Amino acid sequence: MIKSTFSALQYRNFCFFWSGQCVSLMGTWMQRTALIWMAYSMTNSPFLVGLIGVCQFVPMFLFTLFAGVIVERHNKRKIILITQFLSMIQSIILTLLTYFGAVNYVHILILSTFLGIIQTFDMPARQSFLHEMVPKDSIMNAVSLNSAVVNLAKIVGPAVSGIVMVSMGLVYCFLLNSLSFFAVLIGLLLINVKSNNIKNIKDKNLIQEIKEGIVYIKNDEYLRFDTIFMAIICTFAMNMQVIVPVFTKEVLHMGGDVYTHLMSATGVGALFGAVFMSVRSKNGIKKSLFVFSMFMTSYNGPKDSDQY
Repeated sequence: MIKSTFSALQYRNFCFFWSGQCVSLMGTWMQRTALIWMAYSMTNSPFLVGLIGVCQFVPMFLFTLFAGVIVERHNKRKIILITQFLSMIQSIILTLLTYFGAVNYVHILILSTFLGIIQTFDMPARQSFLHEMVPKDSIMNAVSLNSAVVNLAKIVGPAVSGIVMVSMGLVYCFLLNSLSFFAVLIGLLLINVKSNNIKNIKDKNLIQEIKEGIVYIKNDEYLRFDTIFMAIICTFAMNMQVIVPVFTKEVLHMGGDVYTHLMSATGVGALFGAVFMSVRSKNGIKKSLFVFSMFMTSYNGPKDSDQY
């Protein structure tokens, strides 16, 4: 069972990639947790905190289809190296601004937008890069392991962020994130793959490829269902980063340490889910599991109206 759960790690390239992700994503969640708390402490406005998320994710919403086609035309490893390096620069700028006491809300918005543009290209490059590191029969296991480390980072990153915020200050969360990028950059430099699926730019039209992709998703039952499912979840359920700091400060009347504990708690169930998916990756995914998970995501338990 253990061997099948971690089967994708037997491939050298994926092992380097995954190990780098383990370190880098911890730093990413440290910065993300500290940044949201700093923004809310600075503004005391849930709307302005939510606007940071808008600035980060609007570039993805607008340009993901174009970015995916562009990524398919170039070397994925080089694209990820560039995006990770630029992400490190973004983190270094945030660190310096905070250290010298020059950071303000506008800086946060600009840096969040910059990061959103970077991630627009980074995310599809990462996902398609998995196909170059492991054979087809191990793709699902690699995706599950990658998801597991993302969710582990959601637990460890905010927890460490809380310790660092309380004992050393916000700036050190940003500094540690800047340093964590060296792990993923070194891992990428150690990877040796042949990019055999780079598309010829001269033979393909960008807009036509996007149309073909949309039509393909529309005609495939599972992809169509998965796309609709993710659209609903991402639109209505992925707002924890705005809710948690407000809930911590306004309802619980607590500080940054409790906030980071709550952020860590949100990743615990996700980690168990990722490990579960990794174990059953060989059996494929049933549509009923998607429906069940969507129902459980929206269910908050019985409410006593007298308490609200």
